[in-house]
Amino acid sequence: MDWWEALTPNQQRAMMKRFLVQPPAATPAPQPVVIQAPAPPPAQERPNRRKMKRLHFEDFKGTAGESVEAWLATITQEVERQASLGGDTSTAAELYYGVTAHLKDAATKWLITLSENIREEDKNLAYLIKMMRKKYGRRDNMFRIQQRLAARVQQPGERLSDFATSLTSIGFGKRVPADTHL
Repeated sequence: MDWWEALTPNQQRAMMKRFLVQPPAATPAPQPVVIQAPAPPPAQERPNRRKMKRLHFEDFKGTAGESVEAWLATITQEVERQASLGGDTSTAAELYYGVTAHLKDAATKWLITLSENIREEDKNLAYLIKMMRKKYGRRDNMFRIQQRLAARVQQPGERLSDFATSLTSIGFGKRVPADTHL
């Protein structure tokens, strides 16, 4: 039998009161250790922490159905949007790395092989666009584009807006007369 259980409930209550009400033993309280933190540097001396800029547009995978011209146009729109809304401007290197972060699948593999031979001064958006157009761009002349537009017919059950989007993507980036789309 435990000594606590040998006590009556009143004795147990009295002991607990003593522990709760009784002042602590006369041990001196340790003095708190105060460490002075160094004063923060003045505002002009603080290191400038830059927030990472992020470009918000779809990823490019390098598949046959994707239009590189349409994807490159979204880059320009996003850069202009950020500049007008947030005032953020990016350097050529920041744009290069921001855009390459959106290359996926086959396009990533292509970028890896490209970056093995690329010079540091060529790591800019203009060079990347030139190389992407060379790799993924179509070299269709106006006659070939008109043939592709004429060959594309609306599929049964296809919404008109989807059909129109398809026609627009075929002629994207080229000056195609409006009557060719009809």
